[in-house]
Amino acid sequence: MLQFILGEAGTGKSTLLIKKIADYLDAGEKNIYLIVPEQYSFESDKLVYETLGAQSFNSIKILSFSRLAKQILTQHGGIAGMPADDTIRLLTMSLAIDEVRDGLSIYAGQARNTSFCNIMLDTVKELKVAAITPEDFESTVPNLTGTLEQKASEISLIYTTYSAMLEEVATEQLDFTLKAAKISNEKNYFKGAIVFIDEYKSFTADEIELI
Repeated sequence: MLQFILGEAGTGKSTLLIKKIADYLDAGEKNIYLIVPEQYSFESDKLVYETLGAQSFNSIKILSFSRLAKQILTQHGGIAGMPADDTIRLLTMSLAIDEVRDGLSIYAGQARNTSFCNIMLDTVKELKVAAITPEDFESTVPNLTGTLEQKASEISLIYTTYSAMLEEVATEQLDFTLKAAKISNEKNYFKGAIVFIDEYKSFTADEIELI
């Protein structure tokens, strides 16, 4: 059952949320999550600890979406290999562009510039945060026409090649939340759990998938 606590800033929404957590703990619930943005984790820890006490604090899993995703993947074998950092991403993108260079037309000139690697990495990041996989993006190309179709086709080629090459050498943390959403659904990970979400102004597409 989905419930919302609505109100303007400063009207006590978080306080009411903590009270509801306390009610569930008093009722014997053991599997309780509080999901908050990373930058609010300290304040949330402090509020729960001061309001409910040490014993109750230790009974609640207070996590951000990224930490929750990593926890799910760690428990179910979804993390393998070293994590991709910016250097690995940049080198892999450079190799991917070199690999598909003969298939580029519109971006053929730009592909010769180092800055194009960074542009494509930004594009890939936006696609991943929007929960758009290489397969998803490729499937949209036939729906486009003209120059837009050609641009999308070449971006799709780069995105697909880059993703495949990166998967061979490192684990992409940008994929964690979407992977965790899939695994949690397959494993019924949150069965019997009580999940609270607080302090978010909006959600990315991959976060919505996990919700």
